[in-house]
Amino acid sequence: MGEPKHFSRRLLGCHEAAAVVGLRRTRFLELVAEGKLPQPVRVGGRSTKWIEGELDQIVDGFIAERNAGQQPQIQPPRRPRGRPRKQPVTDTTTTTA
Repeated sequence: MGEPKHFSRRLLGCHEAAAVVGLRRTRFLELVAEGKLPQPVRVGGRSTKWIEGELDQIVDGFIAERNAGQQPQIQPPRRPRGRPRKQPVTDTTTTTA
C-alpha cells in the first residue's frame, strides 16, 4: 500500500503515550496491565517510558480495523446512563403485633 512508515524510537511518558492512543491515563494503564497495549521500557530507577513507534502501530491497527469494517479489539468500558438509582430505605423500627 505504500512505503513502510519509519519506526519512531522516541520515548514517551505515560500521559503522552495515553494521548497518542486517544485514551485517558487510567484506561491506558488498565490496558497495559491486561496486555492489550505494549509494556513500557525502564529507563532508570522507577522511570518507565513507552516507545512511540509501538503506539503508532496500535493506532494504525485501529485504523485498519475500521477500514475493514471490524470492531476495534479494545472497547471502552461501558458506563451506566443517567443518575444512579437510590436504594429504597427499609424501616426496621416498626413491629407488628
